[in-house]
Amino acid sequence: MLSMAQGDSTSALVKKAQEGDRQAFDEIVERYQGRLRRQVRARMSRELRSAVEEDDVLQEVFASAYQWIGTFKWRDEESFYRWLGSIGEHLILNLSQKKRPGPLKLAREPSAAGPPCKAEAPGS
Repeated sequence: MLSMAQGDSTSALVKKAQEGDRQAFDEIVERYQGRLRRQVRARMSRELRSAVEEDDVLQEVFASAYQWIGTFKWRDEESFYRWLGSIGEHLILNLSQKKRPGPLKLAREPSAAGPPCKAEAPGS
């Protein structure tokens, strides 16, 4: 079944979505999800892909876009895609930083005298 918005230009869909039209936003998702999926897949490291589903990243990108679409200033279709892509880039960066190990946690505090010298090293 064809949606009412399928014949609309992207600029018209963005304007409608900015006015709260969920159907228009759903059409935007349909139009851009393939291209955005390829960008997300290309930007996610192997390590991140093993920890986070690509679909989850896309869902978060579109959820953020829906929340912030009112702030987008239309210039052209490519600028809109770059805006969506930048949301994805920031999300991937944030996820990558969260997946990195934190500071090294020591099992014991180092000696105030410093590290042991070679002669004192365990196993010598």
